[in-house]
Amino acid sequence: MNKCQATVLILLSVILNAPIFAQSTNSIWSLNGYGTLGAAHSSENKADYIPSPVFPKGPGSSYNWDAMIDTRAGVQLGVQPNDKLSGVLQVVAEKRFDGKFKPRVEWANLHYALTPSLHVRAGRIALGTYMVSDHRKVGHSLPWLRPPVELYRLIAITSSDGVDLSYQHNFTGGSYTATVSYGSSKAKEFVGLLEASNIWTMVHRVERGPLTLHASYSSAKVDYGRQFHLLWDGFEAFGPAGEVVSARYDATGRWSPFIAVGFQYDPGDWFVMTEWSEGDVGSDFGNRAAWYVSGGYRLGAIAPYVTFARGSGGHRSVNGLDATAFPPSLTPAINTLNESLQVMQEGYGVRQQTVSLGARWDVLPNVAFKGQVDHLHTRKQSLGTFINVAPGYRPREANIISITMDFVF
Repeated sequence: MNKCQATVLILLSVILNAPIFAQSTNSIWSLNGYGTLGAAHSSENKADYIPSPVFPKGPGSSYNWDAMIDTRAGVQLGVQPNDKLSGVLQVVAEKRFDGKFKPRVEWANLHYALTPSLHVRAGRIALGTYMVSDHRKVGHSLPWLRPPVELYRLIAITSSDGVDLSYQHNFTGGSYTATVSYGSSKAKEFVGLLEASNIWTMVHRVERGPLTLHASYSSAKVDYGRQFHLLWDGFEAFGPAGEVVSARYDATGRWSPFIAVGFQYDPGDWFVMTEWSEGDVGSDFGNRAAWYVSGGYRLGAIAPYVTFARGSGGHRSVNGLDATAFPPSLTPAINTLNESLQVMQEGYGVRQQTVSLGARWDVLPNVAFKGQVDHLHTRKQSLGTFINVAPGYRPREANIISITMDFVF
């Protein structure tokens, strides 16, 4: 048993056997938590499957079974001294890009009600990009084992340091909420340290009975990390021709718009959900888009479901340096640069489709087991959701088998 599994098992034991601090009466404090203990296997043994670009390895060539990609534990401390002011601190321990299982402050903000309908928050705040963004890491709250990766991996940043202002209007049987936020964030992923400054986000959400409608628009200036900078420096070393290539593909400092819309209908016995999103980095890497449709039926404690997801975007080929315009002695270096640019392009545009079959079993009110099988097919000139691919190899099809145990308290 590795450290991440032991951490979650210890926390689960405490949850199931200890008094719940959050239930103390007349307290301005509350304590809640959640966690997932999971493992995943990939039939592809020449590459690693990663559901998120923040993982450096995954099941496949690196691990037969990976117990890290879905395993996490989170604790949330809340305080509400009066009807207008409240605060929240959420810490999540999970696998980071350095391969270690360690904690990070996911949320840390203060909330103030200016009026019953108008609220402001400041600090580290969840970005409401997608329909389940604010609880995407709380496995127990999701109908699936994990959110559809083609869509939810498009934005690796899940929170920002800044402020937001929200307005809520209640109407007969439902509510409408509009939120605008501004902030910045950092995240480590396979391209290095991803830094996003000037993140503007606007979210609209309508809830009425079993129906939920969600739409968001965001834009940010993004720095895609040291690995990209080294590539641009390599091209620029070849003079004006290389500078032209760098100018076409380097998106640093350019505005990257992103839009997402979602629909959910959940009357209780069954559910159907769909989301679509598209973004552009403002360079010749092009745009990225994804969508999914999912549905399930609840048979008592058992809830089977099916999901179809598809990701597209990015150009199928890149236009690097023309080796014939330089001395033959430079051809190997130019080919290396062009191949690196092509690999980045293939990793950027996740052209892949997945059919997922799964089921959830609620063994206790606060504990659920899930199993899911994903059959994925990468499309031409794309690495899909794979990394650490064997030289000269391109993964085409794979089956991913995953199991988890989710809990909340």
